[in-house]
Amino acid sequence: MKKLFYVFIGIMLFSIVLYSQDQYNFIRIKGGYGSYSMYDMENIQNFIVSAYKQQNIKASTVDQFPSFWNFELQFSRNLFNSIYITGSMGFSSTGGRVHYRDFSGEVKLDQLVKANSFGLGVEYCFNPAESFKYYTGLHFNLVFSTLEMNDFIRIYNETNNEVTKFESSGVGFEPLGAIEYELEPFFFRLEMGFLLNLNGPYYLQDSNDLILKVSGDEISPDWTGYRFGFSFGIGF
Repeated sequence: MKKLFYVFIGIMLFSIVLYSQDQYNFIRIKGGYGSYSMYDMENIQNFIVSAYKQQNIKASTVDQFPSFWNFELQFSRNLFNSIYITGSMGFSSTGGRVHYRDFSGEVKLDQLVKANSFGLGVEYCFNPAESFKYYTGLHFNLVFSTLEMNDFIRIYNETNNEVTKFESSGVGFEPLGAIEYELEPFFFRLEMGFLLNLNGPYYLQDSNDLILKVSGDEISPDWTGYRFGFSFGIGF
């Protein structure tokens, strides 16, 4: 997390120091809902289900990385009337589960996927003098993902639980459009974007040399998908 913190501090300093002090600033808190293209993660689940079936265990996929909530803190600075530069810090999560239970026991494998992102973006406002403002923009994000594999097995009264953690890093590009209502100094925004995410493979948290693979193929998270959000901001 330290490197994420340093990146965000760098973005904030860039947006604050590079431009004169008489520009207008915004801080926004955003809650959103996103869809995710977790193809590699679904392959893990298919592999696990197949492996269990070879042992005559009728496990099945219960959760398959559904759309879920995300959160973001944004700092935005007005540069040239219609042009804004934005720094952001965000969090997203989703998960999957493979499960089976009968009278003799239970098997359950949870895959919890999380991402911390730090971004820098440029936005253009079509009508800065109006109360209802229309924006378009492009955000660039550094995305740092984690995967927690929680493997639970119970045979009658005997249980075993193992947790394995992986990490991955990548980048994201998000074109977006937004409508914002100004009730100075407060701002309310509806936003829709499409995140294109490119990530490296997962590696074991305690060893960068051990890469997660299934059937010889490297496994990566993919946060690509549509994102919808509502944010509340204050200008100063």
